[in-house]
Amino acid sequence: MPPQPLSNFRIGEDEITEVPATYEACRTDVERTAFLIEKLRVCQFNYPRYLLEQTQQVLRLWKPKKIKRNGAVIDAPVEFNDNRRATALALYMFAGDEAQEACRQCASKQSTGPAHYCVVAKGHMNGLRGACTNCSYSGNGTRCSIRVDEENAEKENELPKRSEFQGSSRRCWRS
Repeated sequence: MPPQPLSNFRIGEDEITEVPATYEACRTDVERTAFLIEKLRVCQFNYPRYLLEQTQQVLRLWKPKKIKRNGAVIDAPVEFNDNRRATALALYMFAGDEAQEACRQCASKQSTGPAHYCVVAKGHMNGLRGACTNCSYSGNGTRCSIRVDEENAEKENELPKRSEFQGSSRRCWRS
């Protein structure tokens, strides 16, 4: 199936009509968003393309995280070299919500993003499993504090309460 025309995508009420030739040529968040959508539209990975087929309304402009490299402040680099990264970028722009409180990695000064905001896309069959898009993009999804905290809360709710074991304190030992 051929990708949707770029003009089908909306940023607010505006359709996307022009895309800079390179990411480095982008000067605004709108241009960066348009560039990333164009790359995702034609990428080789199925889930990001599927997500774009389902949703043409951009929920969040791409705002790169500012990082320090060799003493200079630059935009965090963005790559499309695997499904995990492409999916995280698509979910950042088209699904999910900004976390009420950024995960520990996103809040860290050492974080390389790549996005400015910590965004969690729950309810999508996307493999992120509750991790934020930045942690997923970076390959640290299983260590994302939002995911870990949620998993720990679920485990806590599954464990039987101590009061449920009262009266059966005998230990069985095999010799």
